Amino acid sequence: MPSDFISREAALKTLYDEIGEENEEVSMATAYEILLYHFQRIPAADVVPVVRCKDCKHYSPHPTDAEYGGKGWCRKLQGQAKQDFFCAAGAHEDGGEHYAD
Repeated sequence: MPSDFISREAALKTLYDEIGEENEEVSMATAYEILLYHFQRIPAADVVPVVRCKDCKHYSPHPTDAEYGGKGWCRKLQGQAKQDFFCAAGAHEDGGEHYAD
């Protein structure tokens, strides 16, 4: 089952909306139940996993990496790419699933 990611903005808005300006004293258990109830209803954010160039089967690091500032060659894009870059053509080097860095 893939992970669900939620928007930090949506989570904070839910938290602030639920707490409000009032400083009512509630038990930790009650606060937990309230937040859990609302957080489970926050829709998943629209995100996709990526493969960074350093882990991509299309990427070849430059032999003198330090000289080129972490850049290598992407056979798919036919150009230089930084190790931490990613694109839609990314494919995991070992054939595994895409994953978020």
